Amino acid sequence: MGSQLGQAARLLGAGTVAGTVGSPAKAEAARGFGYDDVRLRDDPYGGPYDIVVDMVGGPARQRSLDALAPMGRLVVMGNASGADDVAVAANELWFTNRTVSGFNLAAFSAADPAGAGRALRRALAAAASGDLRVQVEALPLDEAAEAHRRIESGATTGKLVLAVNP
Repeated sequence: MGSQLGQAARLLGAGTVAGTVGSPAKAEAARGFGYDDVRLRDDPYGGPYDIVVDMVGGPARQRSLDALAPMGRLVVMGNASGADDVAVAANELWFTNRTVSGFNLAAFSAADPAGAGRALRRALAAAASGDLRVQVEALPLDEAAEAHRRIESGATTGKLVLAVNP
């Protein structure tokens, strides 16, 4: 998801786009997807940022919140770390003029199929025109165990798919 988020942010008018990666090896790949600033997940995030999207959870979620500018928004889109939820005090949001929201594609699609369809068509048009680049690596089905190993270890960039009938 991260490889498309930076590009989508740019398409929607973002100025500087910063991202976090889990390893130094992924930093160059992130820059190739249009990120201006790339930091390691465990390093300070810098900022302040108007919008931060967090898919990792745990300590990264707190660092994301800390990196927000006044009137900034943290969008929670996952918990890839599997860590316990991070409590966010409502008074802290009030005193710092920050917002936290969530986005779940499956829930959005179920609640607003027409809106999800419009968003999907817009994303597909951006991909078809080359404005949104999707990096896809295909592995043969008999390498499913390798695909799982790479995904679980965080060694992938872009999308990894299994070719059922190459």
